Amino acid sequence: MAHDSSSAGEAEPTPTVGNPEATKAEMSAECLRWVQGELADASAGMDYDSGWGSCGRLPKEQFGALVTEEARKAMTDLGVLPKTKATEAERFRGCIDQFGTGSEKAAVKHVTKVEGAIGPSRLADVANVYTDYSGEQGTEGLTVATAFTTCYKSIDGKVWIFDKDGEQLAEKGY
Repeated sequence: MAHDSSSAGEAEPTPTVGNPEATKAEMSAECLRWVQGELADASAGMDYDSGWGSCGRLPKEQFGALVTEEARKAMTDLGVLPKTKATEAERFRGCIDQFGTGSEKAAVKHVTKVEGAIGPSRLADVANVYTDYSGEQGTEGLTVATAFTTCYKSIDGKVWIFDKDGEQLAEKGY
């Protein structure tokens, strides 16, 4: 009597290559396994396999999205990409949490968005910082502007602080 080794665990997936009855989900799953194997081979310094498996039968957009997502996951796992992509407002709040004063920490909690050409040692940077403040809170706006200068440096930069309605609360060079 022959011993069936597949009865003790999961059944091996049936390859969908050449199987016209395969569903898109089955083809995606098989393609995903191939992409993961290729990424593992690449990270080990091995050459890519020339066989596409079910990937060649997927629509180009679906294949591209699958490869992009798996490559992003693999690079994140290897530490090539950050695990989370923080917004500039989150990075600003994090910087102030680490280096700011108590009043700056309290004021920066009201920051909702940071945009503009910001970065270390740039010339004539311009940044806009948006808050959830309403109306006449110029003092708090100035505190946010001062906090901004703690985290961002420029030779001739300018930061504008706005309330929730887009009205300017403060401006400061940084």
